[in-house]
Amino acid sequence: MDEQIHREVCIASSPQALQECYGVLAQRNALDPKTYEAAIEQMRRHGFHVAYVRSMHQVVVCAATYLVLPLLGSKQLQVHDFATDLHHRGHGYGKTLMDWLIAKAEAERCSEVVVHTSCEAQAQRQQAFLLCKGFVIDGFRFT
Repeated sequence: MDEQIHREVCIASSPQALQECYGVLAQRNALDPKTYEAAIEQMRRHGFHVAYVRSMHQVVVCAATYLVLPLLGSKQLQVHDFATDLHHRGHGYGKTLMDWLIAKAEAERCSEVVVHTSCEAQAQRQQAFLLCKGFVIDGFRFT
């Protein structure tokens, strides 16, 4: 099937799929494999999911997501660690996954999709992508 026409978004539920997503996420963040596995397992118990898209049997983009109901505010789909494989950027895979996440948020009756990014130089391309998708920068995070 033509990869340009059919790009299915999946939820990583098996250890193998989560490991494949690790390979893409580790390109963006310095993640220790054992820390990643333990964190994912703990977070999945609280509604956390990793969504991904494959091309030619390889994970090319993934995003860590969960639903949040803030004390003040309305339901949100929060996206952490949205990452596209370095060799597959600029081919529409990120758009496919982001469109799916937005549709999921609408289906879950979320008021907004919140995407957490960093201000590092490597995140500038991601921020430009999000601005083109209609997202706005509405705050800052202090750590």
